[in-house]
Formats: sequence, C-alpha cells, structure tokens
Amino acid sequence: MTNGSAHRTEDGVELAYWSLPGSSPELLLVHGLASNARLWDGVASRLERRGHGVVALDQRGHGLSAKPASGFDWARLAADLAGLIEAVMQPPVVAVGQSFGGNLVIETAVRFPELVSGVVCVDGGFVDLRGAWPDWDEAKLLLSPPSLDDLHAHDLAARAEEMYPGWPAEGIAGQLANLEVSAEGRVSRRLPLDSHLAILRTMWEQSPVEVAAKVTQPVLVLAALAGPLKHQEQVQRFVDALRRGRTVWVDGHHDLHAEQPETVAAEIERALADGFLR
Repeated sequence: MTNGSAHRTEDGVELAYWSLPGSSPELLLVHGLASNARLWDGVASRLERRGHGVVALDQRGHGLSAKPASGFDWARLAADLAGLIEAVMQPPVVAVGQSFGGNLVIETAVRFPELVSGVVCVDGGFVDLRGAWPDWDEAKLLLSPPSLDDLHAHDLAARAEEMYPGWPAEGIAGQLANLEVSAEGRVSRRLPLDSHLAILRTMWEQSPVEVAAKVTQPVLVLAALAGPLKHQEQVQRFVDALRRGRTVWVDGHHDLHAEQPETVAAEIERALADGFLR
C-alpha cells in the first residue's frame, strides 16, 4: 500500500496508517503482535479491487508508528483504534484483526459498539494465553521472542523464503518489514522487547470467551487448520460464546492474511455480499 499518513492519538502517540478509497462499509485492518500493516497488503489490494474502502495501521510500538513506553493495555489500544476510525473513516466500520489484532478488535467492538458494525477475526480473537499457560512466568518464558544476534542483513531474503515457502512476494515483504536494518547491517525488531512483553501480559490477562459473550456485532472467524494442539477446541468455545458467529476453516497457517490473501479477501467479500457483516 502507498499513500501513508499519520494520526495522533489522545495521549500524543503518532500512528502510521495507509488508506485505499472505496465504498461503505469501510474495513479497518489490524495486525498481530510484533507485526505490521504491510502484511495486509495482499488483502487490502484485493478488497480495494472489489470496491471496498480500506485502512490499515501500524499499532503503537509497531512498524513505522511511534514507540511509547506505555499504553499497551486493552483500554488504550482499543481507544487508539476508535480514535483512528473517528478521524479518518466513516463509521461504523468492519474491524478486521489477525491473531492479537483479532483479540483487540473484539475488545474494540465491545468498548465502542457505535463505531464497529461487524468483526472479522483472522486466526485470532479466540487466542487464550492464560488458558494454555496458567502461570504467567511460564508463558513469558515460552513466548518471549528469540534473539536475532545471528541474523545479518544479507541473510534476510534467503531466510524468509525458506521460512515461508509458497507465500506470495507481498507476504514475504510484509514479514521482512517487521525488522529494520542499521547502516552496519545489524538486524533488529521494530517492536521493543519491553513493549512486546507488556502486550503479552495484556493478552494473558484477557478471557476471550468472556469478551465474546459481550459482542453484539456479527463476527466472522477465519481459522487456520494448521493450528496448534487443541486449536479447534479453542475456536469452538469462542464462537459458541458469540451471539452471531460464523467460522470458516482455511487450509493454511497462522498468518493467513499474508499466506493466502485471495482466500481471506474472498471470504470477507462473501460475508459482506450475503449480508452477514452488514
């Protein structure tokens, strides 16, 4: 996506976002933890070709957005999305989130129901960290990101192609955009470690099923078949708690939006066309 812009939150954090014009309802695309808006490029371009207006953002601490030391609780993160919707979109919108972004858009739908008409969770929304790891210290240890000390700039492209076989080029480019390279070729993550851990703790404290029970809007769940152990049980508990839910299982991995943008865009379009998300 091109035509990048910036939006300042209530607490003064500058968020980078990209928009593609189109008809209502507009769609807000929200990335996952330690990710960035570029992973939505394939989905966004396909939705635009189908006539839909799209906005994708880098959340606080991520991508090209500012890197504050605080504001990684659900209330602040949801307010970031609400402020962006009110400032640059025509609400109510369809909020689309992947992984942690899915958990965030259901929080936003509950906290700001007047701004969100429908929700799409792309292998997210249902992510229940505390259900998998009841002890926070264990969760923190297992989920902390690995070191990048052995990774150099000249290895990036080859390593990415090995790690993401069969992905479209735009999806691989989106993954590489999670990293930045210094003039000396040193590779680092754009999301600072302290912020990463703060978001993990926020996720660990959330009960997705309890949030789902409060959602009044229709929720489309696009779930990856190649999920971890008990993945399908977790998805089903979440969907059962919704007032109006639809599940589509996709033969793919966690980053469905980057791996299979055509399938994700087509399922969103189908749910809009048949009235489920309207």
